Amino acid sequence: MHKLTDTQKALLDFLKSYARENRMPPTRMEICKHFGWASPHAAQTMLKRLETAKAIRFIPKVSRGLVIL
Repeated sequence: MHKLTDTQKALLDFLKSYARENRMPPTRMEICKHFGWASPHAAQTMLKRLETAKAIRFIPKVSRGLVIL
């Protein structure tokens, strides 16, 4: 995994805790609500950055399809 920014670390920590509590990852809207972001696009952009950093992996064509590495 590549070095993460503070925001990326906070998002990764949120993904882990949410998945642990709910047995599934959060939706983009749930991520936005948690962080106070206005647009699901902001969440998607941050998730793509985590994927680039090899912290998560998307599963295509699956609802809530991401794996935390």
